[in-house]
Amino acid sequence: MHSKFLKAMVVTTLAAAPLAAQAGIFSDTAPGAQKGDWIVRAGLSQVNPKSENLDLDGAFVVVDSDISPTFDVTYMFSNHFGIELLAAYPFTHGIDLKPEGGPDSRIAQTDHLPPTLSLVWRPFDDKATFQPYVGVGMNYTMFFNEQLRNAPNSVDLSLDDSFGPAAVIGTDIALGEDKKWFLNAAVRWMDIDTDAEIEGDELGTV
Repeated sequence: MHSKFLKAMVVTTLAAAPLAAQAGIFSDTAPGAQKGDWIVRAGLSQVNPKSENLDLDGAFVVVDSDISPTFDVTYMFSNHFGIELLAAYPFTHGIDLKPEGGPDSRIAQTDHLPPTLSLVWRPFDDKATFQPYVGVGMNYTMFFNEQLRNAPNSVDLSLDDSFGPAAVIGTDIALGEDKKWFLNAAVRWMDIDTDAEIEGDELGTV
């Protein structure tokens, strides 16, 4: 089954002190500037895949959302630009079949990890209380533990890994006078495409 299974997803993150710290444990070679700083965030993210991912002649494949811990690290190589790496604990998604005019039925589930590398731009220096940022990059999504529901053990589902563009917009809100701790909220978009294969002794490969 060749398809765009997960076209896009949105990740929203909220990280709160003391789980998020901005470079306070590292030496700051240029106080008042961001170059050389490390920004570390941890929190929870919700992944919301695009609805109605695949049209199967009057029925749609629908992937539900999930919440999982996420972690990202940004290295500021200049005062306004940095490289951000996003990592997460695996997300688990139910896969439903949604016929027109009928109820959804669960047909499968899968786990995935969406590590993402982005170039981010932060317009203000490290003294700003409100620090918005935007970024663009690439996402690599790994699918695993694919399972079909109510299928014989001889029938397997496999989803190919995905590589595609990603974008992020977020903000850090500093806490305290030293501005080394902050709250964070961010929204991400990721283009995730996968080929789905169902294989069994009697089916062959679909």
